[in-house]
Amino acid sequence: MTFGFVDEHRHLWPVRAICAVLGVSVSGYYAWRKRPESKRSIENRALLSDIRCAHAESGGCYGAPRVHAVLRAAGRSVGRHRIARLMRAAGLRGLGWSMRETLHASIALEALDMAVKRQRPAPGLI
Repeated sequence: MTFGFVDEHRHLWPVRAICAVLGVSVSGYYAWRKRPESKRSIENRALLSDIRCAHAESGGCYGAPRVHAVLRAAGRSVGRHRIARLMRAAGLRGLGWSMRETLHASIALEALDMAVKRQRPAPGLI
């Protein structure tokens, strides 16, 4: 992450100055630049592409659990928490059921009734 910052800002300031401020070595930065991208990073980039497709196909409604289900159905073997982490990093969020355009009064009343029953208010309170 630190070397990524150096790489993004090297056209604004000298690399030596940025490394000195961040407390990292210049040789470490150049070694990082020569290193090939990790296998996990490559897999995450490919997975994020599939996540974006599944999220877009749902109209932006699906969160990590449903995107996980879609990818599993498509044959991708991947963990839900990894999908959640990648979605968070990419700024992708699902919508709750109450956020949909098709919310009817009956659905809202049922949800309110379930919430009241779950709280078990004292008799005569509601």
